[in-house]
Formats: sequence, C-alpha cells, structure tokens
Amino acid sequence: ATLKVLTSGTAPNMTITGVVVTNPGSGYTTTPVFTLSDATGSGATFTPTFNTTNPTVDSIIVGNGASGTLNFPNSTNAVTLTVNKGIRVQSGGTFTTGAQTNVVSHQLLVGGCINNSGTFTLKGSGATKSTDLTLNGTGTQLLSGTPLFYKVSITNTTTPITTSSALDFTTLSIASGAILNMGTFDMTGSSLTTSGTGTLKTQSTSTTPIPSVTYTFTVEYNNATGSQSVIGTTYGGLTISNTSGSNNATSALTVNGTLNIASNASLNMSTYQLLGTISNTGLGLL
Repeated sequence: ATLKVLTSGTAPNMTITGVVVTNPGSGYTTTPVFTLSDATGSGATFTPTFNTTNPTVDSIIVGNGASGTLNFPNSTNAVTLTVNKGIRVQSGGTFTTGAQTNVVSHQLLVGGCINNSGTFTLKGSGATKSTDLTLNGTGTQLLSGTPLFYKVSITNTTTPITTSSALDFTTLSIASGAILNMGTFDMTGSSLTTSGTGTLKTQSTSTTPIPSVTYTFTVEYNNATGSQSVIGTTYGGLTISNTSGSNNATSALTVNGTLNIASNASLNMSTYQLLGTISNTGLGLL
C-alpha cells in the first residue's frame, strides 16, 4: 500500500492533519509506503496526526517530485514512529522534527538506510524538543548526505552502521555488539555524551577524527593506509588495528578497559602518559 500526497496549482502549500498511518488490514502483506510528493516545487508541508502513539510504516520518501516537507506533529504526547525499511529525502525535500511547543521527545526507529539529498534534521530546540533516532535494523544501514541528529542509539548488532559523510552528534549510544563505522569521515560534536559498550571505528587520517570527549565504548583506529592521530581522551576500550603507519597519541590517554594493539601495529605515546584501568590483549608495539 502506498500513500501519496500530491500537490497541484499555483500555490499548493498546505498542512494536512487527521491522516491515519497504521498497519494495514487483512489482505496486505506489508505496511504502507509513505510518500510525500510536490511536483510543482512550491514546498508542500505535511504534518500527520496519528491515531496511535506507535505508528508503523514500511518506508518514507520525501520530495518525490521537486520538493516537500514532512514534520513530526506538534504534540503533547511523544510519538514513536517505526520505519521498517528506510527513509529517503530527495533534493528539495525536508524531513524535520517540526516546531515543538511542548516538552516532548519523539522517537524514530529505522530499520534501513537514511539517504539524504535534501534536509534531514531531528535536532529541535534542546533535548526536550528533538526527535531521538534508533537504528535497529538487522541488515545494512547507511547514513548518507549530511543529516543532523540530536540523540542517536545504535542497536543493530548484525551489520555495522556506515556513513558516506562526516556526522555530528550530541548524544550517541552504541549497544554491546553494535558498530558504527565512520570510514574515512570525521565525527564531530564538541559537547557529545556517550553511552553503551559497542564499538566506534574510524579510518580518518585527519588530526581530529573524533571529538575529544569521554567514550564509554571501544574506539578502534583501523585505517588500511597511512598514519592516524589517536585523540587524547578517555576510552571504554581502545583498539589499534592500523598496521600501515604510525598511530600517534595527541595527548595523554586514559583506557578504562581493554587496550588491544594488533600484531604489527604500534601506538606512539611520545612523552604522553597512558592511564586508566587497562587490560592489554594485543601483540603490537607500545
């Protein structure tokens, strides 16, 4: 089943409420595909009102024509929207947490990819007016474009979450067994707070591949070609699997967990201290 909101005329700007998005009745094998199309490019705005606080759709497409905006409802009750597959925001399209006047944190659960060629922002005016994102799929999940997040939780323990661009986080949780692989892209967030015991991987060769904050989970530096800067901060675990170049600490390191320096890899501390409650499992050079 596919729901499409199509606009026409010279001034098709609109707000539609009272649209029900729930699981389909008997005779359907999948949940609805939710598509917002604005073929005229005049910027249709769609703010759905759900008859449940836990609606489910199969996938979401925004800007299927030339533009279009999809907002979370301005509600006193938090809405948990489950998207079984992915979200695609096409060029000219916008997916946002909406203008929330109440103290509420909506939840967005996504089981597939978020492909953003337009504007994708879940960050509102502070923690109580943003939308929390959980990536809970069991297959490949890619974050593309430049989406803007507030709080992200990664619970997919089957396949690493990957990205095609630099990402900024305010709150990041990686569950045990889950992986966020930033590839060669930097991760930013000067006020980032972390939780969970999963793994963050980086192959970035910049001087600031990740922000200098406290990490509860393991961070792995695993570039295949070239040296890496190991940010001087506190880690829940630290893995150095880059064997192609030197891995140089930028300042003192604190590791409160496992320090794993792979065979043929090295960690150069220079004159900086290595602190913490450390369990060393690697065979590499310190």
